[in-house]
Amino acid sequence: MDFRILPVIFVRHPLIRIHSVYQFKRKIQDGSTLSNWANEWEFDRWARECLSDESELRQVSNMQTGLLSSVHMKQPESVKIDRVVEFNLHQAINNINSVELLARTEYFDDDVSRFPAICEQHGIEFKFEQIDPQNSTSEDIQSPLPERIRNIKQKLSKNIYNQLIEANKQDQHLFDHVSELIQARHG
Repeated sequence: MDFRILPVIFVRHPLIRIHSVYQFKRKIQDGSTLSNWANEWEFDRWARECLSDESELRQVSNMQTGLLSSVHMKQPESVKIDRVVEFNLHQAINNINSVELLARTEYFDDDVSRFPAICEQHGIEFKFEQIDPQNSTSEDIQSPLPERIRNIKQKLSKNIYNQLIEANKQDQHLFDHVSELIQARHG
C-alpha cells in the first residue's frame, strides 16, 4: 500500500505529430484507411483527405487536446465545426497543470533530464541517460524545431497548411502552455 503514482505527460508539436502519423502509417502498411492513403498519396493529399473525412478528422485535428481533456476515464466531449474537432481546452489545461513530469517530444533530452530531481522529491529514484531516439520515422529528428516545421510546411500547399494550423489551434495552445510551464518551473 506504500506507493505513489506520478503521471507523465508528453506533448508534441501538432504539425510534427501529424507528419509523424503520416510517416508511420506509410512505414507499417497496416491495411487501415490512413495507411492505405499514406502509401497512395504524398503528405499534402493525405492531410487533405484526412481533413475532409469524418472518420479520420480526429487524427489531424486537436488529437492531443482530446486525449488530455478526458475526465474520470470518460470519453472527452467534442464538437465538430467545419474541418475542426474542438474539445474542452480548459479541462485539458487543468489536467496538465496538476502534472509535475511534463515533457515535449521535440525537447526530450532537456525535459526528461529534469525528471530525476522531481522524482527524488517523492522518494523515487529515476536515472536519466541520453539514448538515440527510438521508433522514429523522421529523417530530421536532430534538427531544431523551427527547421522541422519549415520542412513539413514545404510539403504542404498553402491551403492545406492553413487548414492544419486552424484544425490544431487547441493542440498548439497546449504545446505552448506546456513549454511555458516547463520554463516557469525550471527556468
